Amino acid sequence: FGQGRGAYIDTSNDGIIEINEIIFNECKGINGGGIHINCQSSLTQIFNRTQLTDCVGTGNGGGIYAIISFGEIKLDEITISGCSGLNGGGIYSTIDGTGKLTIKDSSSFTNCYSSHGNGGGIYIDIDFTTQGQISVQNSTFDSCQALNPQNSDIHKGFGSGIFISCINWDNINNGINLGQVEYINCEAYQGDKGLFIVMNELRELCRLGNPRGQYVRSKDYITELSDISLLMGYRGSPNQFESATAEDLKDKISELEYYIIDSGNYWHISTINNGIDRLSCGLIPNPCGTINYALLLTPLLFEGQYNPNTDIATMILLEDDMIDTVININTSTIVGNNIAIQSENGGEGKTLSYENMYKIGSNSESNTLFNVNGDGIKLGLYHLKLDNSFVTSTSPLILLTGDSTNNIDAQLHVESCIFQQSGNAPLSELKHNLIQINGGQAQIKNTQISNYLFSSGKSVINVESLTDQQESLLIINRTTFSKIAQQGNDGGSALRANIKSGISIYIQDYSIFEECICESGSGGAIKTQQNGGILDIKETIMKKCIALNGGGIYSTILTMEQFLINEEVYFEECEAFSTSIQQGRGGAIYINVGQDAPYEFTVGVNLHFNLNKASQYGRDLFIYCKNDGVPKRNLCKL
Repeated sequence: FGQGRGAYIDTSNDGIIEINEIIFNECKGINGGGIHINCQSSLTQIFNRTQLTDCVGTGNGGGIYAIISFGEIKLDEITISGCSGLNGGGIYSTIDGTGKLTIKDSSSFTNCYSSHGNGGGIYIDIDFTTQGQISVQNSTFDSCQALNPQNSDIHKGFGSGIFISCINWDNINNGINLGQVEYINCEAYQGDKGLFIVMNELRELCRLGNPRGQYVRSKDYITELSDISLLMGYRGSPNQFESATAEDLKDKISELEYYIIDSGNYWHISTINNGIDRLSCGLIPNPCGTINYALLLTPLLFEGQYNPNTDIATMILLEDDMIDTVININTSTIVGNNIAIQSENGGEGKTLSYENMYKIGSNSESNTLFNVNGDGIKLGLYHLKLDNSFVTSTSPLILLTGDSTNNIDAQLHVESCIFQQSGNAPLSELKHNLIQINGGQAQIKNTQISNYLFSSGKSVINVESLTDQQESLLIINRTTFSKIAQQGNDGGSALRANIKSGISIYIQDYSIFEECICESGSGGAIKTQQNGGILDIKETIMKKCIALNGGGIYSTILTMEQFLINEEVYFEECEAFSTSIQQGRGGAIYINVGQDAPYEFTVGVNLHFNLNKASQYGRDLFIYCKNDGVPKRNLCKL
């Protein structure tokens, strides 16, 4: 058939051509069934009110095939109907150099289709290195299609109305203007209903103009109301697109609306129903599929709406998350170092009903769910339901690791969460701590922790220093520990702590320890060994806690900076019980004071005891002093 069966045009130097009111009907050629034009002229080539009907390109460009290196091709009031080609059913054009293609003034494309490629109405391949331009204004694409009949190539069937493949674009010169195009009943095999753009800088293009997205918005397009499939694209280079795997296409293809609208510093997560892990995810109608994917998104993707140096990257669950495992928050976390994870409508300082809180399930996993460590790293957990690691796992559910040799330590903030062991009664013994603190700063606030059974030496919270340099701060506010049991002969079902110099633990604001039981160990709720550091307990309630010694608290003091149990601390119905005469001491509190311990500590200012029991001595309080036979005076202030 040859090239350009209706007309073959080659312009160069200052050549110029103007075509007015010409009709091309049922023309058929290889590239350009109706017209083939090679534009090397610096001047403008004009097509006025030209009509191309039922033209076929066995190659590309059913109506027009245009190569534009210099100058401009301007199409005014052009009508292309029923034309088809492999790519570009109506028009196929490559643009480089200073070439420009302008389509305007009520031009229309009707029933055009790409038979086995991309671009039902128009296919554009453009290099913006030297300021090429493509402009389609006030034009209509009606019932155009991008087909992929055999589904043989996952890179075909895009751009039902317009398909544009771009390189070397910049937002200063722009070079793309597709605003106010109307797409009517267009369909692409791959899902778009109008426009599909392939370019690295897709987000930047979508954020240009006033209103934002001005240069890609179709006629009367309104964000959050219009059909989002009208405008779509692939965020990557044409070479990447052409070689992309199905997974890569899923990752980088998106409706353009999700680049036009700001997601701010919020990423919504839906692991079951609607979430898709892709570069544009984050908005409520376009949630990410997993927390871990969102954490890997580079902040450069959100420049202008999110600053990782000042903003909290907030992950918002829209439903239960039973997929995410091993969530590492550290200096390698790409999206930022200050992370919050919360249920929808939850967050720091907010209230949310139990029914509206979502769960992150981990009971089938052997690895730690949340691992927090590194300079300046922060993780906040808000209004979440959590359970435990796999029963036999020795890895804690949450691990915080800090190092005081650094200026800014790792931080963990747990607020308004609910912890409850998975499974039904009788519960299996957990072989791990829920929260392990090896340095860093942790606050557990307004949280409920209930119905756990731990093996010997394991607790809800365990505080240790792996090195002498590690310092820890733990603050427990308005938190309830209830029905916590520990097997074996250790103790401290709710809290175990090895308090050294640089470690401070504060329990306050009417935290509650109820039915915390270590029947064969010491310290039903809390067991500490203090060799420096601070233990400060105030405004706390302990009720029905049981152990061999120290039904509520068992503390060993070797040295200390401060030891305080005062200011409205209540012990009710706690019990130390044993048939041995060496045990059953301190129904509420047992303090084991080493011979080199400081001479003074405080227990008992506004301290309240009620109905506690001890099978041997110290119904409420028992203090054991090692003094090598030398009496110690003023040992404690009661």
